[in-house]
Amino acid sequence: MAMIMTHYGYADVTPQTINADPDNFATYYPAYLMSTIYVDGITATRKVTTIDATLATGNPVVVGLHAYGGTHFIVLISGQVEST
Repeated sequence: MAMIMTHYGYADVTPQTINADPDNFATYYPAYLMSTIYVDGITATRKVTTIDATLATGNPVVVGLHAYGGTHFIVLISGQVEST
């Protein structure tokens, strides 16, 4: 989320500033970031949408990958449909 927010010009937002507010995390499992977070007077809300539709608007997409016993998040800024 810090990467997305800095993409939009909020250069002071870092993982540390997001982590500084415990309300940004679920009380039932603190490792889960809430859908809406608040940092440095900025509100960011994650939405459920299709990747291609969001990328077509020029907005980045955060994708969570679950593999090898862990989770990693990446930011997509463009895409291409691959045929299988």
